[in-house]
Amino acid sequence: MRRTEFLELFRYYAAAMAKAGVDVRLGKGFTADHARKGGYDAVFLATGAESLVPDIPGMDAPHVVQAWDVLKGTARTGRNVVVVGGGAVGLETGIYLAKKGALTPQQLYFLMLHDAESPETLKELMGRGAKKVTVIEMTPELGRDIGRSTRWTVLKKTKLYGVTLLNNTKLLEVRPDRVVVRDKADEIVEIPADTVVMAVGARPANRLYREIEAMLPGRVRVIGDAESASNAAGAVEAGFRAAMEL
Repeated sequence: MRRTEFLELFRYYAAAMAKAGVDVRLGKGFTADHARKGGYDAVFLATGAESLVPDIPGMDAPHVVQAWDVLKGTARTGRNVVVVGGGAVGLETGIYLAKKGALTPQQLYFLMLHDAESPETLKELMGRGAKKVTVIEMTPELGRDIGRSTRWTVLKKTKLYGVTLLNNTKLLEVRPDRVVVRDKADEIVEIPADTVVMAVGARPANRLYREIEAMLPGRVRVIGDAESASNAAGAVEAGFRAAMEL
């Protein structure tokens, strides 16, 4: 599912819930005590997933951030960025970062109109931002979780925007200004990095389940990524099925 389709999906559900009279409460916490006092016939735990943090030296450094925070615009990134994880999220994050600072269509038109640069140079500038982005993936295949029909377009974009892709490369250590990796030749090498972006997957965030289940036995259902980290389509289907079985 494309990012634009995600946005439309959010808008649709916001409108659909409002039309159906669903009581949506944002910015509110929910605990087992809330569940006990609420008098609910059923509780659906759709708390999503949380990012995996590998046990690697340097992971607690301030310049190590999560891919979702980068995509949300809540994490700052430097000039030299290493993205750890070459799945869909890692590649999309790499493209997103590499595009920052690239020429806009308006700038490109102005430069072409005034013959400021050669067509070859303008083409290069159009696909190059201000950041040097490297994506490392420990398995042989990049984008393995992307559908066949879209995988090639994502990989094409990484090439267009100058993202360096390194497969069969394992992160060993994070240092203040670089990362240490074992490359496909089984050699230890260092890559400059003032920001390290983690995109190594997620795990279900369902710690509330046992607490609530103890208070409301048989009335709690874990759905979506909170049950098993998947994708948007899987989460929507899980929610639909759970509601139909109520």
